[in-house]
Amino acid sequence: MRDHSIDIKLIEVQAYKEDEDLFIEPTTIVPMAVSRFVSVGKPSADGQPWTIDGKTWHLEKRCSPKTKGMLLLLDQVLQEEFDLDGPRWSQKYYIAYSVNNYNWLCINTKPRSLVLDFYVRAGAFRTEELAKRLGIEQFDTDESLTEKLGMPSSVVVKNRNSTTDRIRLRAKEDFDIKSEPFIEFVRKAYKELPK
Repeated sequence: MRDHSIDIKLIEVQAYKEDEDLFIEPTTIVPMAVSRFVSVGKPSADGQPWTIDGKTWHLEKRCSPKTKGMLLLLDQVLQEEFDLDGPRWSQKYYIAYSVNNYNWLCINTKPRSLVLDFYVRAGAFRTEELAKRLGIEQFDTDESLTEKLGMPSSVVVKNRNSTTDRIRLRAKEDFDIKSEPFIEFVRKAYKELPK
C-alpha cells in the first residue's frame, strides 16, 4: 500500500499478564526502521519459525538493532561468567538459560527493551535496594499503564512461592549491560539460585 502512496500505520499490540494485572504494549511496526518482515528460515509445518531458527527469529524479528546488540552482549557476559545451559532460542517470545534443568533467567525480546526474569532464592533481594544499586527505577505496579510503558529501565522483585522470587528487570535501550553494578547483581543472582 505504501508503494502506491497510501499512508498507513500498522500497530501490533501485545498483552501480558502478571498475576492479576494485564499490560498492553503497542508497537508501531509500519513504518519502522527495522524490517519486521525478514525471512527467518524455512517455515515449519506448523508455521512456527522460532522452532527452526530461534536465534534468527529473536535477533532479527523480535529485536531492534539496539536490543539485538544488548542481547548479544548479555549472552557474551553470561557465557564468560557462568556455567549455564543455554541460551535456548526455541520459544516465540523469550530465550532461556537454565542451571541443573531449572530456568534461572528468561529474556523476553522486544524492539525497545529486554525484559529479564531472574529466578532466585526467596528473600535474597529487595526491590528498593536493587533499584538503587543498579541506578534504575522501581517498577510500581500501582501506576497507570501509560506510566508503566513510559518508564525508563526498572526493576521489581515479586515472591512466587516459599522458596522462589522473580526479579523482573526491564532493560530499555539505554541500559548498560556491561556496568559493574549490573554484572555484580547477575553474579549474586546466580549464587542465589533457588534450592
